[in-house]
Amino acid sequence: MSSENKKFLPYILEGNLDSQSLLIFLHGYPDSMQLWDSMVEDLKKDHTCLRISYPNFHPSYKEKWGINFDPLFEKIKELIDFLDEKKGRKKTFVMHDFGALIGFSFDCKYPGYLSDIISLDIGLGRDYKPRMKMFLAFIFTMVYQFFLMTAFLIGGFIGRYMTRSFLYLIKRSGYTPKNEKDIDSSINYMYYYLLRQMIIGVFVKKKRVLYNYKRSCPMAFIFGLNKPFMFHSEKFLRSLMEEEKCEVHAVKGGHWVMIKHKDLIVDIIQRRTK
Repeated sequence: MSSENKKFLPYILEGNLDSQSLLIFLHGYPDSMQLWDSMVEDLKKDHTCLRISYPNFHPSYKEKWGINFDPLFEKIKELIDFLDEKKGRKKTFVMHDFGALIGFSFDCKYPGYLSDIISLDIGLGRDYKPRMKMFLAFIFTMVYQFFLMTAFLIGGFIGRYMTRSFLYLIKRSGYTPKNEKDIDSSINYMYYYLLRQMIIGVFVKKKRVLYNYKRSCPMAFIFGLNKPFMFHSEKFLRSLMEEEKCEVHAVKGGHWVMIKHKDLIVDIIQRRTK
């Protein structure tokens, strides 16, 4: 079952619709719902699988300015509630990249709504040591995020060219999104809203991204070891390892851990949702 109704975010609902386990898949940048094809195929026998996308990441839902985060969280919850049909399924987020930022923020906004979280390669906090590594990581992050935000604001041919040049760098790292042909500058709005929120957060603590976030459910965190720097802190890892119902897995590979380690992730999901 899929949606092309603009009332709801783009979605695909499939699998065992009688299951009491609802897996909700949130992809990141620059991916699409196709990212989860193989994993859903392995999980849909025992679970209800809901894949959700966002405006401009799917051809059925276009918005000039995309959507800011708070309205996005509301739309995600509205869609889940509608498809759950008051069955009270146990809800698990399986999330990657920007989808993880969305998932953490959703849990912050609606504490207790989720039963479990499976976060892939994106955690909380950052440890950048030595200082030179911290400086280089900060510069790299700011440069690429401002670059993509600028591409979004410019739009048109130039914005598309800038976005495609960034996509070329991703492909050089060994990963090609399945939705490559559909990618243009319109999906970069997430960086526009993220950076705007970060700038406002300098002056207003409550507007900081995930300010004082406290996880309201257990979590499994799987991350790749082969990256220039990690997208989490040691404090974040310790907080998980100290909790009985949480777990951490460090695996060989880069950012898209679900490609090389799909079987491990599927096994973790199956075990945690029994």
